[in-house]
Amino acid sequence: MAKLPLEGIRVADFSWIINGPQIAQWLATMGAEVIKIESQVYIDIGRINPSGMADRVQGYNRNGYYHALNYGKKAITLNLASEKGRALADEIIRKSDFVLECFPTPAANKLGITYERVRAVKPEELAFMQVNAPNYCELASEYLTLRRSLGAAVRTGLAAGE
Repeated sequence: MAKLPLEGIRVADFSWIINGPQIAQWLATMGAEVIKIESQVYIDIGRINPSGMADRVQGYNRNGYYHALNYGKKAITLNLASEKGRALADEIIRKSDFVLECFPTPAANKLGITYERVRAVKPEELAFMQVNAPNYCELASEYLTLRRSLGAAVRTGLAAGE
């Protein structure tokens, strides 16, 4: 079997709802090891949203959309408001190549999942993507930087200097 383009890349996925998990799912489909990190405070509402359940009855892990966006990922639930939970999240960040989060800015600040804090935890090369609706990326210019850091520029034929 051919090697997938993102094999060997580890993603710390702090995303929730739809847009972030979908991005992480694409990365997993391309071979990245994705570790979904859920907060006990901000659990992914996709787990309990009845719109994706055949019988419209709420319950944990019954939503088909949630499963479609999170298959093939490893997962852990941490209390990111606690010292121990943050320490475990920091360890995952240190071992990752890419961090994805999509919390509203106040929640990201409260949970310590900001670019500045992540860079303090792992000052070495690391890709960080903050996804917020309606702005899918904070900086559109980061798109090419992200593609290059994941090696996509080589695979898609972008000319040098673009």
